[in-house]
Amino acid sequence: MIISISQAVDALKIGKTIAYPTEAIYGLGCNPFDKQAVDNLLTIKNRSVAKGLIIVAANIEQIKYLVKLEEQNWSKKIIESWQDKNKAITWIVPTTNKAPNWLTGGRKTLAVRVTHHSVIKELCALLNSPIVSTSANLSKQEPATSQKQCLQMFPNIPILKGETLGLNQPSQIWDARTMQQLR
Repeated sequence: MIISISQAVDALKIGKTIAYPTEAIYGLGCNPFDKQAVDNLLTIKNRSVAKGLIIVAANIEQIKYLVKLEEQNWSKKIIESWQDKNKAITWIVPTTNKAPNWLTGGRKTLAVRVTHHSVIKELCALLNSPIVSTSANLSKQEPATSQKQCLQMFPNIPILKGETLGLNQPSQIWDARTMQQLR
């Protein structure tokens, strides 16, 4: 079932998982501050909580209380990387004490991204919150790259109307502390 942005906001507010287009693939997401919603998403994907999750936001304000982003030697590099509309870059950043363990996988870091995707930006803005962003696939399988594939993999999960931005690869993942690319 294809849903509108307002239906997606309503679904996220009541703890549902939704699918949505990202920069390169389709993602599954939920309210990151609803432990039951996150547990449900992990069950759907057959993914261990120990792996941690990515949080995607409309802007830096939505994530800065979760991670130590400001006044770090890497701050400028991260913020500048999020200005490039032709790249999707996720950063693993040390957390504050506000980041829930069910997002971090028990680590002292969290993977975060500020998106340029207009649909995700609008969704996060209307929700006034970042969302979980994990690829629309079962663990160890290729992610869905179209609405059709997403519907086939997850027929019971509503899909937010929209298209990917057409990037060739899912977001790059970098470690802020080491400046090493992990994916």
